[in-house]
Amino acid sequence: MTTPAPYCNATARSSFVTLPFAWKPYPPQGEAYTAEGYVSWAKKSSADIFQVPLAYVDDMSREGLIKPLDAWIKRDSYDIESLYKPVVQAIREAGAGQLYGLAPSFETYALYYNKTLFNAANIPLPKDGMTWEEVWNLAAQFGESPKGNDIAGLSFGRYSPAASLSLLGQSMGLRLTSADGKLPTIDTPGWRKALEPLARGWREGWISKQQPKKREGDILMKDLYMEDPFLTGKSAMSFASSIYMNDIRSAEKLIPFQDKWGAVTQPTATGNPNDSRLFGVSYIYAINSSSKDADAAWSF
Repeated sequence: MTTPAPYCNATARSSFVTLPFAWKPYPPQGEAYTAEGYVSWAKKSSADIFQVPLAYVDDMSREGLIKPLDAWIKRDSYDIESLYKPVVQAIREAGAGQLYGLAPSFETYALYYNKTLFNAANIPLPKDGMTWEEVWNLAAQFGESPKGNDIAGLSFGRYSPAASLSLLGQSMGLRLTSADGKLPTIDTPGWRKALEPLARGWREGWISKQQPKKREGDILMKDLYMEDPFLTGKSAMSFASSIYMNDIRSAEKLIPFQDKWGAVTQPTATGNPNDSRLFGVSYIYAINSSSKDADAAWSF
């Protein structure tokens, strides 16, 4: 059995079967960066399992290159309900209602906080299950505290203000356009509720307006970290992805970032962590429609 990845050979084992498999090379960068190029590569590939970017699932399914999994799920009574429902739903939506693969992982968001800055300003630490209104109130205290005047209460990593707005809206379940993509929805009560505190925070300085610099050529991670208000001690909180934790740990060695920090669950409109709307699926594993070992691929 074969699946695309760097060259290697290995054996997959489970309680029921032992499956020898070999890795196939992933598409060259030029092909991997476009749906058309990826589809062209997949048509020539003999891999039994494809690692498909979620954005390409629709193209791959329309070309008949990957198999839907629902028949196997029903046959084997696979407990699909045990998986995180929003992720499964996102994969189904990418396949126009069909489930063409499963994601080995997904990216979510969290609220990171600088414990050192909070303690110095004598401001209560963030906690799990906060609403966005509670986050605004907490961030605004840094503008009011004598020891927090030079520190923003909240930042959005290295995202621009426009990207920050989009992230915030998604976390609240808001869309920039209607479901058919034809009408803007920014002038609605939901968006106004999100925009007002964000604009006030930028205006009053307790939300960071620092933007990443435009760069060309090779960029050192150290330089990127030095542009991040949270990693340079200029922001007490940062709303960022789960991958951001790696940036913090790397910055501790490269900058170095020495403050004590922590993280709590993604803020929501309701305060219930189960209502989190913001997550990302980079890719799924899907079965090649022309595979001669489709059942083995499903077992894998």
